[in-house]
Amino acid sequence: MSTERKRAQDGFIMWVASSIFVGLALWGGVFAPIELKTWGWRLRSIARHSLPNPHVKIITIDQSSLEYMSREMGLA
Repeated sequence: MSTERKRAQDGFIMWVASSIFVGLALWGGVFAPIELKTWGWRLRSIARHSLPNPHVKIITIDQSSLEYMSREMGLA
């Protein structure tokens, strides 16, 4: 076997072994703590800063609000 072919074969074996190792590490959650610790930093690095839009309103409806509407306004 030529040295060039042997080097290619060794490189392929290393690639397969590395892929399996990294795949098992991902599946096992080895990188999860790093992911969680760097999440905020990564978002801040790509997010655009903008002022809040005054036309956007947030309306929350919970069970007590529904009961109030039903009781006070006769809505079912």
